[in-house]
Amino acid sequence: MSAPNINPALLERVSERQRRGADAHASAWVSASAGAGKTRVLRDRVLRLLMAGVAPGRILCLTFTKAAAAEMSRRINDELGEWTVAEDAALMSRLTALFGAPPDPAALVRARRLFARVLDAPGGMKIMTIHAFCQSVLRRFPLESGVAPHFRVMEDRDAAELLEAAQADVLMAAERADSGLAEAMTEVAGRIHETRFPDLLAEIARARTRFAALFNRPGGFDAVMDGLAAFLGVARSTREADLMAAACDDAAFASAALKAAVAALPGGSTKDAERAAVIAAWLASDTADRAEMFDDYCSVFLTNKGRASQDAGHQEGPGCGTRNRRHACCRRPTANRSSRLDAQGCPAGSE
Repeated sequence: MSAPNINPALLERVSERQRRGADAHASAWVSASAGAGKTRVLRDRVLRLLMAGVAPGRILCLTFTKAAAAEMSRRINDELGEWTVAEDAALMSRLTALFGAPPDPAALVRARRLFARVLDAPGGMKIMTIHAFCQSVLRRFPLESGVAPHFRVMEDRDAAELLEAAQADVLMAAERADSGLAEAMTEVAGRIHETRFPDLLAEIARARTRFAALFNRPGGFDAVMDGLAAFLGVARSTREADLMAAACDDAAFASAALKAAVAALPGGSTKDAERAAVIAAWLASDTADRAEMFDDYCSVFLTNKGRASQDAGHQEGPGCGTRNRRHACCRRPTANRSSRLDAQGCPAGSE
């Protein structure tokens, strides 16, 4: 297998940029794709800080994951360990690559002592995740942070057990409460399966900070409900049945266009004829029955996922022009949209 053909000039330019990012005297932001050498730049920056005489305990490296912190620590310790036992020529070559120029002979002595210096440092170098660093700050200043001294971070298993206990408390409180909690639980129970209830409470628990910020605003829960009703453009006392009744009223949709669609669709495919029967039955019913049939009515125009059906139309009539073209004549009725059909069952003006 042949070695990759790499342009030496390009490789040297990349190495020079990495050395600039590793310069301990520069404030640097390094952005590169995966595998481009970002971790190496950070490692070299730490090594140059140590070579400059910075105490290991005064160096802080923050990562997003524990794995990244462990990898960074391993790379630094491996490099320092190899410096300790390397021949003078090999160590001089490594330091030259690190600094971009040959160091003075005294640098070899300093480099060989760094491994022991790091091991002897109280607490070692601070290479940790952001979460671990924040915990260390809280432990150092518990009174200022408003937390208990000697606090312990809750493990996932403990959190899950406490969440289950809290769920049981909520259910028990709802059984004996005459307030809005019982009503809310009844509403939720009618909308989700009992096996989904723990997942719902878990989602609420994860968003508890946002819920707290929402309900702690001036006016509390009532202000939130008033704002939600105003955003939706309905009265706060409006129920689902009220909205359904309004949507099923003749004034809420283009009834003339639907009747024209009922007359036109039977001339198309068998599926179109079935759609026409559903629409006709819905139109012939009163408002209460329409509400009961609303899901069947919506199935004419929408898929199971609630999206507009691609074939909720009719095949072309004599005036439809191009063969096999379909027109979306039948759409979910709304108060501000209507369709106008010509006598042949096509939208007026279609070719």
